[in-house]
Amino acid sequence: MAKKASKKKVLPASGPKKKTAAGKPAARKAPARKATGSGGAASRGRPKAGPVTVEDYMTALDHPLKAEVEVLRRIVQAADRDLVESIKWNAPSYAKDGEDRITLNLSAGDEVRIVFHRGAKVKDPKRKGRLIADASGLLSWPADDRAVASFATMTEIESARAALRKIITTWLAATSV
Repeated sequence: MAKKASKKKVLPASGPKKKTAAGKPAARKAPARKATGSGGAASRGRPKAGPVTVEDYMTALDHPLKAEVEVLRRIVQAADRDLVESIKWNAPSYAKDGEDRITLNLSAGDEVRIVFHRGAKVKDPKRKGRLIADASGLLSWPADDRAVASFATMTEIESARAALRKIITTWLAATSV
């Protein structure tokens, strides 16, 4: 006697197709891709993310303005000896009393930005308006509690050194209260 062929419905490995409220097949989601840390302008020329010392990071850094980055690091560090330097957001970052306050942004190849902020999480502002006054005009203000200074040459950095140091100390005082 011949075996009767089974008429089981074979489903795809991902299970039955889902339908929308209108009864139409739902669009399939693409499988999530694992982040590799490579590619994109934000990571070009910078070491891969991971636990690394600042010295190791700087040694591996391949950036056209590496010398400028080194000078800016020294300026920030000299402004307040209590700052703790680490690698965060794939660049040198500085914290005071456990809170991130200043981060270098190296994503552009033609300039280095110093981002002045109040940490990774938005904080309720204690006062309205810009957090500090900037008589030098070095800062641009994406938000009242976030400022950015950009430098494309060593000459720009050297001519702004004193004003930058004052901005750093004023920022740290304003964000430490």
